[in-house]
Amino acid sequence: MPAGALHRGAAPDRACQRTRQTAAEIAPHGVNALNPGVIGDSPKWRRVTDHPHIAVTPVGRLVTMADVADATEFLLRNTAMNAHDLHVDGGQLIK
Repeated sequence: MPAGALHRGAAPDRACQRTRQTAAEIAPHGVNALNPGVIGDSPKWRRVTDHPHIAVTPVGRLVTMADVADATEFLLRNTAMNAHDLHVDGGQLIK
């Protein structure tokens, strides 16, 4: 895995564990994970109105592809980020 690489986990708890483990194994290279919520403007969900996840999202909306792209760019650009799991889910993690 190249320096600054990130992997996307299907299950946040497994991704967290794998991120830390991989970061420790290939240090000093950075490894981060991106855990998106439901991406509201993705082809799968863009036609769905009143998605049930909106009600449990503190920001009151689903994340967008732009939100995920911005988070990805941040993790890849910022070399101080390492072994971090970034949840781009509008705050669903706290509910």
